[in-house]
This record gives sequence, C-alpha cells and structure tokens, in this order.
Amino acid sequence: MARTILLIGWIMRIRASARAPGPFGVLLAVAFFATLIWLVLRYGIIPINSITAVTWLILVALARVPAAGMPCAPTLVVGPPVSSIWATSRHNPNHNPVR
Repeated sequence: MARTILLIGWIMRIRASARAPGPFGVLLAVAFFATLIWLVLRYGIIPINSITAVTWLILVALARVPAAGMPCAPTLVVGPPVSSIWATSRHNPNHNPVR
C-alpha cells in the first residue's frame, strides 16, 4: 500500500516538475547537475573510489532535478485575491462603509 502511494506521489511530482520548466528547462537542469558532479569528481572533492559517496552525490542530483522545476509549477489559490480583501477591510483608511 505504501509503495503504491509513494509511486503515485512520485509520478505526480515528476509530471508537475517536467511541465513547469518544459523539456528544455529539464535538459538544462540535468546538464547543470551533471557538470556539477563532474567538477566535484574531477577536482577530487569526493574521491571517485568511494562508491557510497558517488552514489549519494548522484541521488542528491537526481532529487534536485525535479525540485528545480517545482517553484515554477502552478499553485492552487483558494479564495478571493488579497486586493479585494484589503479593499473591504476596516483597517484600510480609504474604506468608508455606508452605515
């Protein structure tokens, strides 16, 4: 049951993050993180012999690619816009309610 819920969540997340920046944005994110991994390994910040460290580095990069697109994803807004709430607020000095 938990696996099914996680799979559904991952599918929804990947679809949302692939849609938000588009295919070109996803390609740019993958290229950026691949270059970052290459630099970290090339300059010996993480030794290439350490399979565990390289695996964690790749897993973090794979998690960051969909996360890079999430801020661009459309959000659900519920309720009236803030400007309409402010216009009818009694704290607004320009609001003169008819009594």
